[in-house]
Amino acid sequence: MTGPDKAVALKINDFSGIPEVIARAKGILVEKMIKIAENSNIEIYEDKDLAETLFTLNTNADIPPELYKPVIEVLVYCYNINSELKKKLDLKFLGKRD
Repeated sequence: MTGPDKAVALKINDFSGIPEVIARAKGILVEKMIKIAENSNIEIYEDKDLAETLFTLNTNADIPPELYKPVIEVLVYCYNINSELKKKLDLKFLGKRD
């Protein structure tokens, strides 16, 4: 998730099932973080306000309950985008058209 000058990487904690911030970047490191995500086929979602809020959290700490809804909405969006892409790639690999 990015804002103009800040980026935050999220993942679901395997133990708690709660989203957590796993990396943060600002300034010129944002471009590096975005490049890493792109090279790893990780969906990038831009929301300046949410990125600003998440940036204030400690790395590897579960997000607070008041942020569950907006963060889950972002994760669902990214999951759906990745699922659609996977489906299209699978169809292309099989020589089918969607």
